[in-house]
Amino acid sequence: MISRYLKYFSLTIALASVMAFAVACGDDEKETPAPAAVVEATVAPVVEAEAPAHLRMAQSDDTNTVYCGETDAVPAVMFGKALCDAHIDFIQDELLGRLAVSWEANADSTEWVYQLREGVTFHNGKPFDAVASAADLNYKRTSTEPQGGWNYGIYGAQLENVEATGPFEVTLTMKKPSPIWPLDETWWDGGVSEQSLIDEIGLDAFREDPVGTGPFKFISWERLHKVEMEANRDWWAPEALTTPELVTVFTIPESGTRLAALLTGEIDWLINPLIPQMEVIEASDNHRVMVKEQYDVNMLRLNWFRQPVLKEKRLRQAISEAIDRESLTQDVFQGTAQVLRNHLPSTSKYYDPNDPIFPAYDPENAKRLVAELKAEGLYDDEPIGLMSPRGVYNEDVRATQAIVAMLQDVGINGVAEIVDSAIRTDRSTQRRCDWDLGLWLPVDGYGDMAGWLWHAAGRRGYDDSYWCFREDESVEDPGEAGTGDWGDPDLNEWMRLGPIADAMPVGPERDAAWLEALKYFNDAYVHAGLYQISFVYGVSNEWDFLPDTHEATFTHLFTKR
Repeated sequence: MISRYLKYFSLTIALASVMAFAVACGDDEKETPAPAAVVEATVAPVVEAEAPAHLRMAQSDDTNTVYCGETDAVPAVMFGKALCDAHIDFIQDELLGRLAVSWEANADSTEWVYQLREGVTFHNGKPFDAVASAADLNYKRTSTEPQGGWNYGIYGAQLENVEATGPFEVTLTMKKPSPIWPLDETWWDGGVSEQSLIDEIGLDAFREDPVGTGPFKFISWERLHKVEMEANRDWWAPEALTTPELVTVFTIPESGTRLAALLTGEIDWLINPLIPQMEVIEASDNHRVMVKEQYDVNMLRLNWFRQPVLKEKRLRQAISEAIDRESLTQDVFQGTAQVLRNHLPSTSKYYDPNDPIFPAYDPENAKRLVAELKAEGLYDDEPIGLMSPRGVYNEDVRATQAIVAMLQDVGINGVAEIVDSAIRTDRSTQRRCDWDLGLWLPVDGYGDMAGWLWHAAGRRGYDDSYWCFREDESVEDPGEAGTGDWGDPDLNEWMRLGPIADAMPVGPERDAAWLEALKYFNDAYVHAGLYQISFVYGVSNEWDFLPDTHEATFTHLFTKR
């Protein structure tokens, strides 16, 4: 068991005793004093003190960071949401002002103005104001730190400059029209950190003791063991009165050990138990299973830099058509995932339930395409590795194993590469591109899935060190011109149309432009959509919990019953 991981609080009651001494003095002739009253020792009554609410959670992987500017993937996301507030966030399906109370764009959305929340302080006591806000945003748009690659992809790609234009007002100047900018501000690493402290002590030192304005203060991070946080009772939000006093998030890699810890009361919450374990949790009188449909989808991204044979579109198409998505959702996920239609999840505003399932399942055509490539000497059974994390997404290991078996069934030499989250991140950043196929999780963009896919495989394919779509460094900036040879005519057209749709104001014309562009994305087969996911939780009945979307777990939404 994992009892050696856990630390409990105890209350010590001191026993008080009172002693009295009589000192007699004088001669025999004097009156003998009356004996002193004896005061017996008394014991203070034992009062059952209510223990502070201690929420104990478990994930399968250790986080790779607790600095809010880098918490861009599970299992780090919850720390970014706990330690810092974003300017704008998306919580319980609502776009909410956090450190920004309002935001307004000019006519062509090339400028955004935030009015900021007053009376907010960082955990070190420094006040939050427009100078602090601008410093954080400017650092994100210019930082090239490897772990903050998503920041550069979002902030660096769109922000020209940020200025404090009043004590609690900042003005954001954009590089191009950015009509859905407030949604971009809600991504996982959008939390505001105390930038002046980073400037003073350096980012490496700040990573060890981060400071934000969020509902919890950082206590400690023991690598591969646990992260501890304490409640910030000075937090500006009303939930400051009800948040757990202490939160401990354990790293417990083995799914069976996590389950046992939940059932024996050593932890209160775990994420993504294996599907067969859900019945065990439900059978417990003290626990429940919670399932939350996400805006996210699992996809395969294809990278021809490590395995050049993937430049051949027929092989990419065969990989996609070899995968039986309906079988995966039914047999592996048992209803906690659903197929995509036109590459889109049900949360997308472009979703049409009457559209065909796409990517389509056609194993016979996949076999034919593979046979053609082998006959032409273009594919000689080179191994095609599928890199996947362990326990980050619901049933990620079993799904990866099933997909690899499907590839092998059509003649593709598929190989499963199951790695820890930190290794996966290391193999993807700084354009290492050390994978052939990668299981990853693009987000529906709060209904704007096509826009997100273009940022991932277009604008961010150029800027962001996480993505590996550029043929070489000479490719022109697709955000400006949408030109350059990306190695495939359909991919080139997707890259050309993306900037046009991305700059349009929200409305029917933007929607139509994305649907037109999406056809070329589908035909390029650079991503193979798999299924829309749900996150599954095992929760102690001693806690109320509101699960959220977009991989986010908001610890301030836990309350002790």
